[in-house]
Amino acid sequence: AANFNIPLEFTYNSAGTDMEYRGADLIILGMAYQLTLDKKYADAAYKKMEIMANYSHWNASGKDLNVGDCAKNVGITYDLVYDALSGEQRSVIVSAVERHVLDTRIGKPNLNTNNWNPVTNGGMGIAALAIMNEQPYKAAQMVVQSVSEIPKSLLEYYPDGAFPEGMSYWEYMTSNLFEFTAAMDSTLGSSYKLCDFKGVSQTGYFLVYMQGPTKKIRFKYGDDKSHQIGSAALFYMAKKFENPDFAEYQFKFMDENNSYSTFAPYWCDDDTFKASGMYGRLQKDRTFDGFTPVSMLRSAWNDPNALYAAIKGGYPQISHADMDTGTFTVAALGEEWSSELYPRIDSRVGFPNQSRMTRFIYYAASPQGHNTLLFNPGKMYPDMEYGQEYGVYTQFEKSYSDENTAFSILDMSETYRKYAEKVRRGIALINNRREFLIQDEIQSSTSNLVYWFMHTDKEIEVNGNTAILKSGSKRLYCKILSPSNAKFEVMQDTALPLTAGIFDYDEMMFGDGKKLAIKTETTGNDKIAVWMVPLTEHDPIPYEEPAVKSLDEWPLTEQDAARLDSVTINGESYK
Repeated sequence: AANFNIPLEFTYNSAGTDMEYRGADLIILGMAYQLTLDKKYADAAYKKMEIMANYSHWNASGKDLNVGDCAKNVGITYDLVYDALSGEQRSVIVSAVERHVLDTRIGKPNLNTNNWNPVTNGGMGIAALAIMNEQPYKAAQMVVQSVSEIPKSLLEYYPDGAFPEGMSYWEYMTSNLFEFTAAMDSTLGSSYKLCDFKGVSQTGYFLVYMQGPTKKIRFKYGDDKSHQIGSAALFYMAKKFENPDFAEYQFKFMDENNSYSTFAPYWCDDDTFKASGMYGRLQKDRTFDGFTPVSMLRSAWNDPNALYAAIKGGYPQISHADMDTGTFTVAALGEEWSSELYPRIDSRVGFPNQSRMTRFIYYAASPQGHNTLLFNPGKMYPDMEYGQEYGVYTQFEKSYSDENTAFSILDMSETYRKYAEKVRRGIALINNRREFLIQDEIQSSTSNLVYWFMHTDKEIEVNGNTAILKSGSKRLYCKILSPSNAKFEVMQDTALPLTAGIFDYDEMMFGDGKKLAIKTETTGNDKIAVWMVPLTEHDPIPYEEPAVKSLDEWPLTEQDAARLDSVTINGESYK
């Protein structure tokens, strides 16, 4: 017996101008009716749809996403409760879709190339499909328009399924895309090749690899700020692409988060419920290409204490992106030791969620606010420099994986071309995947002042070229292997004093904001190498540190570890 704790009443703006309610719970009410046949749910859904029908428009604040949300929610719910509606009630909904969607938006599709496109065009397409029997000509026009325009956004998945806007926006766009294609499958018998674009059928693996060892650990960048992400669309993808791996991920997500999906009953069958054994078969590491290349390395699947490292390239012109080329995260022992500390506040003046230059004057979106490098701070407005190039693309030059070692090398030379001829960053799991190594190589004909940052919410103890991050009894031991004279320092996660154009706001700060930092002068061919070792309560401080080799000589082997020849205590040698 189903137990639905769904509010049957709600408050709203009676003028209909702000559209405070866009039907977010309509589909749940519709599914409650389908599963129980209790008319109270259909009645509640109709009441809410009727109020939406009486809005003056569905385009609150001129935001296309509102049109898509309203159209999708009304369209799907109308279909779910159709049998419980009177002829008069059906006419009210059909008229609303015709007035708010078909009459106003045929010939006016959303032309964006990001998540807005399938959210808006897909939502309008779903509403059109829902009333195709009543308005066949207009509805067909809208569906054709949506099918024609959505491909402009599908390059986001090219070529291997990675998504440049991060996992949160992956879920938003992908769920809406596949809800539309599923509606076409069931209504028209075809999704008209929207699912055939390169990368679309593989995009479920983006979530699999971005997710870390626990549900609270995953790689986040840009405006993406949530923890574990799932989507009922993965069930649809499992069936559509005959790939049960995607369903296995979604089942795991639902189990770990005690969540449910309104679409699961439609997209799950006996074959979908069968475990694919994905985690015993997939490679541990993967580098994705596309607008925002990302690389993820791990020591094991299904181990909450596993080591996990990730790093990104790309360029800041992508929607919702920060100026964060080279930013990374490391996790082990169930803790994320480096992190994105800032939630994104899109309402901040000059801090839009799109790719505009004013965005990068905020610490949260600048290189200073990420786990990357900063060269020569001190330029003053109007000659201020953001710290990385705005219009360049950064990609991985090499990735490697074997049983004991994994690494990726990102060529950031174009990103820092104002300061150096060549800048590369390597991130690796070494020593049987039990340790991290992060190494930057800088080749420049001039001297540079370089900062190395790693934001964290952990306790930090610094002692010269070593530091220990603590979370309860868990520790992360960090040591600077190069340059030999460099030292760690703890800095607050605020803009450096000389970077006058980078703005801080106290209300943007959450938690105990700080970062582990290195400040060093580079004069020619230089390396910044940081070794990190996760330690439990009883683990000793390690002393067999890896040798510092050129990135061109990676991978490191066990023979590259520096061995201790002897120990001398009070003048007496022990071997």
